[in-house]
Amino acid sequence: MAIMEKVETHRSRLRYFYVTMLREPMLRFISEYRHVQRGANWPQQHMCNGRMPTAEEILSCHDTDGWENVTLDAFLACESNNAFNRQTRMLADLPLSGCYERGAMTATERYRVMLASAKRNLDNLAFFGLAEQQELTQFLFEQTFKLRFTVAFAQTNGSSWRMGVTQAQSDRVRAGNALDTELYRHAESVFAERVAATKARFPAAYERFMKKVNASDASRRGSRAKASYTEPREGKLY
Repeated sequence: MAIMEKVETHRSRLRYFYVTMLREPMLRFISEYRHVQRGANWPQQHMCNGRMPTAEEILSCHDTDGWENVTLDAFLACESNNAFNRQTRMLADLPLSGCYERGAMTATERYRVMLASAKRNLDNLAFFGLAEQQELTQFLFEQTFKLRFTVAFAQTNGSSWRMGVTQAQSDRVRAGNALDTELYRHAESVFAERVAATKARFPAAYERFMKKVNASDASRRGSRAKASYTEPREGKLY
C-alpha cells in the first residue's frame, strides 16, 4: 500500500476499498490441507503489534521446511496449526486478543474477542463474497463498484472434499473450526441482506444479470453435452 501511495504522490491520494472472499470452513480447511500435502510451503509472517511471535507462542507442526505427504490425522493433531479458524484470525484485530501471547487471557476470552472483532471488520468491508454463492457474489461486486466481468462466474460442485475423509475426521475438522463456522454463518446473513438491498435498489440490473447467467449456464451445458457425445459406430447385426 505504501508503494502505491508513493507512485500516486503527484495525483490525488488513492482511496482503498477492502474486500475479501469467505469459503465454507470445512471445504476451506480440507483444501488447505491438500495444498500443504502436495508440498506447498510459504514463509510464515505473523507480525502482530510490532513484533514477531516467539517460537513458544507459535509452535511448529513439523521439523522440516515443508509438510509434504502429511496425513490428515497428523494435520489435525497439531494444536498450533494455524489452518484452524484461519478466516477468523485473518479478519480479526489480533492485538485485541493479545496477538499470539497465550497468557494474555484465557482461551475462551481470546476466542470471543477474536470472533467479535472478525465479525465487526467483515461488516465494515466495502464488499465481501462467498465462494459457495459465485453468481450472487459477481452481481454484488459489479453493482458495488460499477465494474463488469467479461465472463460470468460459474458455481462448481464442492462435494469432492469428502473423498477420503472419514466421519471421525470430518467431526474433528468441524470442531476445530468452530470460530470460522460461526463467522461464516454471520457472513451468510449479512451477505443475504446486502444482496436483497442491492436487488431492490437495482431491479433492472438484476434482471439483466440473471439473463446473462442463464445464457452462460445454457452455453456451458451445451458444451458439456457436445464434449460427451460420440458418433455411433457402424456395426454388424447378428
